[in-house]
Amino acid sequence: MMTAMLNLCKWVIPIPNVEVVTSLFVSYAVVLRVHELMMVAFCFVFVEILLWGFALWWVLTYLLYWPCLCLGVRGACRLVSNPQNQKQDLVARCVLAVIVGMIFVLGFGFVSTFCETVVFRGIADPQFEVYFAIRYLNGLPFFVTNIVTNLVVMPLIVPGLSIALQRVMAR
Repeated sequence: MMTAMLNLCKWVIPIPNVEVVTSLFVSYAVVLRVHELMMVAFCFVFVEILLWGFALWWVLTYLLYWPCLCLGVRGACRLVSNPQNQKQDLVARCVLAVIVGMIFVLGFGFVSTFCETVVFRGIADPQFEVYFAIRYLNGLPFFVTNIVTNLVVMPLIVPGLSIALQRVMAR
């Protein structure tokens, strides 16, 4: 169900690099356990492969980025976990999750450009750095769009969705 929601949300907003998938993953990471998160992340990548086909550079990017985002946010949430006060605990986890999520969003452009450069040029290419820089600068408008929209969307979506998800998971 969660993988379906991720894929549906990718289709709802057809504007390049304006997405809510990151916010959904961050919300999942606030509430779900690690093995559940990994299952959702890998199922999401698998469905994306079924929908779009196998292109090594973006599959590699997705296989690195989404699980690392989930683990990073989940790990940060465990640092501030306070079982004595569940409401305060959820608020603290949501705030930290948004901060960590935004750090990952800032790094997404680097990760995707790196994976693309490795696939198309090879890590041993003497011009690797030049090609990487050119590709990164070429993608910069998309990366900035992704960062700005996530900066607006993530703080709006993550707290409410995390609270709703925690209520559903408690049942």
